Order: sequence, then structure tokens, then C-alpha cells
Amino acid sequence: MADTIFITSLIAATLRLAVPVIISAEGEVIAERAGVINVGIEGIALLGAFTATYVSHLTQNPWMAVLAAMITGVVLGLVHAVISLHPKGDQFLVGIGMNTFALGFTAYGLIVLWGELSAGASPRVPKTPKIQLPFEGAFSELSLFVVFMVLLALAIYFILFKTNIGLRLRAVGENPAAADTAGINVYRTRLVAVVIGSVLAALSGAYLTIDQHGRFQRYMTTGGFPALAIVVFGNWNPIVVLIGGLIFGFGEALVPRLAPALGVGLAPQFIQMIPLILTIAIYSLRRKVTQPEALGKPYVKE
Repeated sequence: MADTIFITSLIAATLRLAVPVIISAEGEVIAERAGVINVGIEGIALLGAFTATYVSHLTQNPWMAVLAAMITGVVLGLVHAVISLHPKGDQFLVGIGMNTFALGFTAYGLIVLWGELSAGASPRVPKTPKIQLPFEGAFSELSLFVVFMVLLALAIYFILFKTNIGLRLRAVGENPAAADTAGINVYRTRLVAVVIGSVLAALSGAYLTIDQHGRFQRYMTTGGFPALAIVVFGNWNPIVVLIGGLIFGFGEALVPRLAPALGVGLAPQFIQMIPLILTIAIYSLRRKVTQPEALGKPYVKE
């Protein structure tokens, strides 16, 4: 009985903890398939989480918070695209700048909006409803974001590999000059791809606040860089990315369960390293990856 409870709680925690990483990673698949690297997804997720919390606090409506996070993603995606595509700004530096800005802005915003006593965390806000299941224990309810996570991976896979839209997107990421010659607007395609990826990153942040924790905590997002690694592990395939994200979520779920089992005397920091060690491990397992040929390379129309 105890083993069954442990396994079900571990599976439930794996799903719950994998959501933000997978949603961010799936958005990054879209952007990178179009040839743009967005290392700023960590900062975008943090700003999405902060915006969602504030709007949920103001309106007492978590769905308005979801919409606000998506709008935040659109704005940040446009900023990234405009800087990195048209003036040919460095894509890595743009992303690093977003991460740095998000860390400072949200930490300061907590103090401005909720005072010194709330410098570390916001007040509680309304959370999104759960799907009620006919089970007991860890699987008595299911987050809508978990369902969205799975459907998102399937939808992106279908669009990328089974539709003309996906074909055009991949063409822009592989050979933008040839795509341009074929009549595909490279700049517009990349801009749309970056915006979609940013919206999904912001949604992953919103999930943390209005579904999982019910409040914003300073520096609460940690899935940006693991998401980038999982994209490579998944070879830019949304289904394999989903699997990689679940492995990462499994490592996160193990952390609080391994510490008591291993006993006293082991530094907690060692246990907390497990998810990142798993990320590095799954990253190195891929002996051969085939990244989009024009990934990270600005396109200059001749």
C-alpha cells in the first residue's frame, strides 16, 4: 500500500513539475525551427508569472491572468524579434538582457506593489480550477495545464511535419535564402515563431503562480535553461521534447522524496542537483543531433 502511494505521488509530481519546462521547450522548438534562439525564455516566464499574479490579484479571475500572461509574451516576443531580426542584434545577448531585466524588475515590483514585507513573495491569488478525477490521493484532480502540455506537443508535431505551415517554418530555419526565393517572407515567419515561443514561455510562468503555487515568489522560475537543453535532446522534435521534459520532471519529483530516504549527513544541495544532473545526462545521451542549418544566423536579404 505504501509503495502504491509513493509511486502514484511520484507520477503526479512528475507531471506537475514537468509542465513549465515542457511548455517553454515546445515554444522554443517553434522559434528554433525558424532559425531563432531565444535564451530569454527564463526571463519571459518570470515576467509572465509576475503579470499573471498581479492580474489575478486585481481581478480575482485566474483566466484573466492567463490572458495577461499571453499578452506579456506577445510584447516580449516582439521586442526580441525586432531587435534580433531587423537590426541584426545578437540573439544570445537579447535573451540574456531579458533574463537580467526580468530578475530585477520582478524583485523590485514585489516591493512596489505589495510592500517591504512582501519582498520575497506576493499574497495568495485565485488559482485555475482542476479537473476532478474519480480517484483518491495524488490523482484526485488533474491540472488543465497538464492536458494542455500533452495536446500542445501533439499539435506542434502535426503542424511542423504534416502541414504546409510547418514546411515553410522549417524551410526558413534551414535555408532562409531559398525560402525567400520561393516567396516565403522570412522576417515575418521568424517574428511569428518567436512571438509564439514567447507566449508559451510566459504561459509556463503563469502556470507556476496561478495553478501550482497560488502566489509569485522572487526568482521562482528555473526551467529556462533546462528547456533549452531538452530541445537539443529532443532533436527539435516536439514528441521527444515531451519525453525529455518528463524525465526532468521525474528528477524534480525525486528531490524531496530522496532526501529522507538517504538519511542525515548528505548536504541538501547535492539532492537539489539531481534535476540538473539529469538534464546534462539526457543532453549528452544524444550522440547525433541535427539542428536547423540557419539556427542563430541572422538573415540578410540580398
